[in-house]
Amino acid sequence: MSALLLAVVTFFVSLMFRQVDSLTALEIAVLALMGWLCVFAFGHVIHTPVALHEGDAHSKARAQHWGFGIMGLVIMIIIASSITGVGMWWWIDREPRIAMPTADPGALRPTIEKQREEIAELKARVPDERSLKVRSLEAANEFEKFWRRQPKEPTCDQTGLTPEEQQKVIKPCADYFNKRTFLYQQTLAPKIMAIVAEFKAKGASVLNIENCAATAYCGLPVAVQLRALSEQLNAHDNLKN
Repeated sequence: MSALLLAVVTFFVSLMFRQVDSLTALEIAVLALMGWLCVFAFGHVIHTPVALHEGDAHSKARAQHWGFGIMGLVIMIIIASSITGVGMWWWIDREPRIAMPTADPGALRPTIEKQREEIAELKARVPDERSLKVRSLEAANEFEKFWRRQPKEPTCDQTGLTPEEQQKVIKPCADYFNKRTFLYQQTLAPKIMAIVAEFKAKGASVLNIENCAATAYCGLPVAVQLRALSEQLNAHDNLKN
Protein backbone atom coordinates (compact mmCIF):
# COMPACT_ATOMS: atom_id res chain seq x y z
CA MET A 1 0.00 0.00 0.00
CA SER A 2 2.85 2.37 0.81
CA ALA A 3 4.40 1.76 -2.63
CA LEU A 4 1.06 2.48 -4.33
CA LEU A 5 0.69 5.68 -2.29
CA LEU A 6 4.21 6.72 -3.29
CA ALA A 7 3.40 6.15 -6.97
CA VAL A 8 0.23 8.28 -6.74
CA VAL A 9 2.08 11.10 -4.93
CA THR A 10 4.81 11.00 -7.59
CA PHE A 11 2.12 11.23 -10.28
CA PHE A 12 0.58 14.39 -8.77
CA VAL A 13 4.02 15.97 -8.34
CA SER A 14 4.76 15.27 -12.00
CA LEU A 15 1.47 16.93 -12.97
CA MET A 16 2.39 20.01 -10.95
CA PHE A 17 5.65 20.29 -12.93
CA ARG A 18 3.74 19.77 -16.22
CA GLN A 19 5.44 16.54 -17.19
CA VAL A 20 3.78 15.25 -20.36
CA ASP A 21 4.51 11.59 -19.59
CA SER A 22 3.28 11.59 -15.98
CA LEU A 23 0.21 9.46 -16.77
CA THR A 24 2.32 6.89 -18.59
CA ALA A 25 4.72 6.75 -15.64
CA LEU A 26 1.78 6.13 -13.25
CA GLU A 27 0.49 3.31 -15.43
CA ILE A 28 3.91 1.67 -15.45
CA ALA A 29 4.25 2.02 -11.67
CA VAL A 30 0.80 0.52 -10.98
CA LEU A 31 1.43 -2.38 -13.37
CA ALA A 32 4.81 -3.03 -11.76
CA LEU A 33 3.25 -3.08 -8.28
CA MET A 34 0.50 -5.41 -9.44
CA GLY A 35 3.06 -7.74 -10.97
CA TRP A 36 5.13 -7.75 -7.79
CA LEU A 37 2.06 -8.48 -5.67
CA CYS A 38 1.09 -11.26 -8.06
CA VAL A 39 4.43 -12.92 -7.38
CA PHE A 40 3.72 -12.98 -3.64
CA ALA A 41 0.13 -14.11 -4.21
CA PHE A 42 1.33 -16.90 -6.49
CA GLY A 43 3.71 -18.04 -3.77
CA HIS A 44 0.90 -18.13 -1.22
CA VAL A 45 -1.33 -20.09 -3.63
CA ILE A 46 1.36 -22.70 -4.08
CA HIS A 47 1.90 -22.93 -0.32
CA THR A 48 -1.82 -23.12 0.56
CA PRO A 49 -2.33 -26.89 -0.01
CA VAL A 50 0.69 -27.68 2.16
CA ALA A 51 -0.44 -25.30 4.88
CA LEU A 52 -3.95 -26.80 4.97
CA HIS A 53 -2.51 -30.25 5.73
CA GLU A 54 -0.69 -28.98 8.79
CA GLY A 55 -2.58 -29.52 12.01
CA ASP A 56 -2.69 -25.98 13.37
CA ALA A 57 -3.26 -24.33 9.99
CA HIS A 58 -6.06 -26.77 9.14
CA SER A 59 -7.88 -26.18 12.42
CA LYS A 60 -7.49 -22.41 12.08
CA ALA A 61 -8.83 -22.50 8.54
CA ARG A 62 -11.88 -24.47 9.59
CA ALA A 63 -12.52 -22.00 12.39
CA GLN A 64 -12.57 -19.01 10.01
CA HIS A 65 -15.86 -17.65 8.62
CA TRP A 66 -16.82 -19.01 5.20
CA GLY A 67 -16.79 -15.49 3.83
CA PHE A 68 -13.00 -15.47 3.88
CA GLY A 69 -13.10 -18.37 1.40
CA ILE A 70 -15.30 -16.30 -0.92
CA MET A 71 -12.93 -13.34 -0.51
CA GLY A 72 -9.98 -15.55 -1.41
CA LEU A 73 -11.70 -16.74 -4.57
CA VAL A 74 -12.48 -13.16 -5.55
CA ILE A 75 -8.83 -12.18 -4.99
CA MET A 76 -7.72 -15.13 -7.09
CA ILE A 77 -10.07 -14.08 -9.90
CA ILE A 78 -8.75 -10.50 -9.71
CA ILE A 79 -5.15 -11.71 -9.84
CA ALA A 80 -5.85 -14.00 -12.79
CA SER A 81 -7.76 -11.24 -14.62
CA SER A 82 -4.91 -8.78 -13.99
CA ILE A 83 -2.32 -11.17 -15.36
CA THR A 84 -4.51 -11.86 -18.41
CA GLY A 85 -5.15 -8.13 -18.96
CA VAL A 86 -1.44 -7.25 -18.72
CA GLY A 87 -0.63 -10.01 -21.20
CA MET A 88 -3.27 -8.81 -23.67
CA TRP A 89 -2.15 -5.20 -23.29
CA TRP A 90 1.47 -6.20 -23.99
CA TRP A 91 0.44 -8.22 -27.06
CA ILE A 92 -1.79 -5.48 -28.54
CA ASP A 93 0.83 -2.81 -27.88
CA ARG A 94 3.25 -4.76 -30.08
CA GLU A 95 1.05 -4.17 -33.15
CA PRO A 96 1.88 -0.93 -35.03
CA ARG A 97 -0.80 1.75 -34.97
CA ILE A 98 -1.69 3.21 -38.36
CA ALA A 99 -3.40 6.59 -38.41
CA MET A 100 -5.58 6.82 -41.52
CA PRO A 101 -6.09 10.35 -42.89
CA THR A 102 -9.54 11.63 -43.55
CA ALA A 103 -11.07 10.51 -46.83
CA ASP A 104 -13.54 13.38 -46.96
CA PRO A 105 -12.59 15.53 -50.00
CA GLY A 106 -14.69 18.38 -48.67
CA ALA A 107 -12.42 18.84 -45.67
CA LEU A 108 -9.35 19.06 -47.92
CA ARG A 109 -10.89 21.23 -50.67
CA PRO A 110 -9.72 24.61 -49.26
CA THR A 111 -6.16 23.33 -48.92
CA ILE A 112 -6.21 21.85 -52.42
CA GLU A 113 -7.52 25.09 -53.94
CA LYS A 114 -4.88 27.14 -52.13
CA GLN A 115 -2.11 24.84 -53.36
CA ARG A 116 -3.43 25.06 -56.92
CA GLU A 117 -3.32 28.85 -56.76
CA GLU A 118 0.23 28.77 -55.43
CA ILE A 119 1.32 26.36 -58.17
CA ALA A 120 -0.29 28.51 -60.86
CA GLU A 121 1.43 31.60 -59.46
CA LEU A 122 4.81 29.85 -59.48
CA LYS A 123 4.29 28.61 -63.04
CA ALA A 124 3.54 32.16 -64.14
CA ARG A 125 6.95 33.26 -62.83
CA VAL A 126 8.91 30.51 -64.57
CA PRO A 127 9.59 31.03 -68.31
CA ASP A 128 9.13 28.22 -70.77
CA GLU A 129 12.32 26.30 -71.53
CA ARG A 130 12.13 27.31 -75.22
CA SER A 131 11.18 30.92 -74.63
CA LEU A 132 13.30 33.73 -76.04
CA LYS A 133 14.36 34.69 -72.53
CA VAL A 134 15.80 31.24 -71.87
CA ARG A 135 17.27 30.75 -75.35
CA SER A 136 19.16 34.03 -75.16
CA LEU A 137 20.74 32.98 -71.85
CA GLU A 138 21.69 29.62 -73.32
CA ALA A 139 23.24 31.34 -76.34
CA ALA A 140 25.27 33.59 -74.02
CA ASN A 141 26.65 30.53 -72.21
CA GLU A 142 27.43 28.75 -75.49
CA PHE A 143 29.20 31.87 -76.78
CA GLU A 144 31.52 31.98 -73.76
CA LYS A 145 32.23 28.23 -73.94
CA PHE A 146 33.01 28.55 -77.65
CA TRP A 147 35.73 31.14 -77.12
CA ARG A 148 37.19 29.33 -74.11
CA ARG A 149 37.69 26.20 -76.25
CA GLN A 150 39.66 28.07 -78.92
CA PRO A 151 43.47 27.72 -79.02
CA LYS A 152 45.61 30.55 -77.76
CA GLU A 153 46.11 33.38 -80.21
CA PRO A 154 49.66 33.57 -81.63
CA THR A 155 51.90 36.56 -80.98
CA CYS A 156 52.53 38.76 -84.00
CA ASP A 157 54.89 41.54 -82.91
CA GLN A 158 55.79 43.74 -85.90
CA THR A 159 57.94 46.29 -84.12
CA GLY A 160 61.04 47.30 -86.08
CA LEU A 161 60.33 45.03 -89.02
CA THR A 162 60.32 45.75 -92.73
CA PRO A 163 57.07 45.48 -94.70
CA GLU A 164 58.11 42.09 -96.07
CA GLU A 165 58.97 40.81 -92.58
CA GLN A 166 55.73 42.21 -91.21
CA GLN A 167 53.71 40.23 -93.73
CA LYS A 168 55.45 37.02 -92.70
CA VAL A 169 54.96 37.71 -88.99
CA ILE A 170 51.32 38.73 -89.29
CA LYS A 171 50.33 35.75 -91.42
CA PRO A 172 49.80 33.32 -88.45
CA CYS A 173 47.62 35.89 -86.69
CA ALA A 174 45.58 36.53 -89.82
CA ASP A 175 45.13 32.80 -90.39
CA TYR A 176 44.09 32.36 -86.76
CA PHE A 177 41.59 35.21 -86.97
CA ASN A 178 40.08 33.98 -90.26
CA LYS A 179 39.82 30.38 -89.04
CA ARG A 180 38.19 31.37 -85.75
CA THR A 181 35.77 33.76 -87.43
CA PHE A 182 34.82 31.15 -90.03
CA LEU A 183 34.16 28.54 -87.30
CA TYR A 184 32.02 30.99 -85.34
CA GLN A 185 30.02 31.96 -88.44
CA GLN A 186 29.39 28.29 -89.23
CA THR A 187 28.20 27.38 -85.72
CA LEU A 188 26.96 30.09 -83.36
CA ALA A 189 26.51 33.15 -85.53
CA PRO A 190 23.22 32.08 -87.24
CA LYS A 191 21.65 31.21 -83.90
CA ILE A 192 22.69 34.48 -82.23
CA MET A 193 21.66 36.58 -85.23
CA ALA A 194 18.21 34.93 -85.22
CA ILE A 195 17.81 35.66 -81.49
CA VAL A 196 18.82 39.28 -82.04
CA ALA A 197 16.22 39.54 -84.81
CA GLU A 198 13.53 38.27 -82.41
CA PHE A 199 14.47 40.90 -79.85
CA LYS A 200 14.37 43.58 -82.52
CA ALA A 201 10.88 42.44 -83.57
CA LYS A 202 9.72 42.88 -79.97
CA GLY A 203 10.98 46.46 -79.91
CA ALA A 204 14.17 45.97 -77.91
CA SER A 205 17.22 48.10 -78.68
CA VAL A 206 19.72 45.84 -80.53
CA LEU A 207 21.76 48.42 -82.46
CA ASN A 208 25.12 47.44 -80.97
CA ILE A 209 24.85 43.66 -81.11
CA GLU A 210 23.04 43.69 -84.46
CA ASN A 211 26.06 45.23 -86.16
CA CYS A 212 28.60 42.76 -84.77
CA ALA A 213 26.73 39.49 -84.12
CA ALA A 214 27.99 38.08 -87.45
CA THR A 215 31.68 38.40 -86.46
CA ALA A 216 31.40 38.44 -82.62
CA TYR A 217 33.84 41.36 -82.39
CA CYS A 218 31.84 43.94 -80.44
CA GLY A 219 32.78 46.72 -78.11
CA LEU A 220 30.72 44.99 -75.42
CA PRO A 221 30.96 41.17 -75.36
CA VAL A 222 28.11 39.39 -77.12
CA ALA A 223 27.36 37.25 -74.05
CA VAL A 224 26.92 40.33 -71.87
CA GLN A 225 24.56 41.92 -74.39
CA LEU A 226 22.48 38.73 -74.70
CA ARG A 227 22.05 38.54 -70.93
CA ALA A 228 21.09 42.20 -70.81
CA LEU A 229 18.44 41.63 -73.50
CA SER A 230 17.12 38.58 -71.62
CA GLU A 231 16.63 40.71 -68.51
CA GLN A 232 14.33 43.00 -70.48
CA LEU A 233 11.78 40.17 -70.92
CA ASN A 234 9.35 38.75 -68.39
CA ALA A 235 8.41 35.06 -68.05
CA HIS A 236 6.02 35.39 -71.01
CA ASP A 237 8.63 36.91 -73.38
CA ASN A 238 7.06 40.36 -73.19
CA LEU A 239 9.17 43.47 -72.69
CA LYS A 240 9.05 44.74 -69.14
CA ASN A 241 7.63 48.18 -68.57
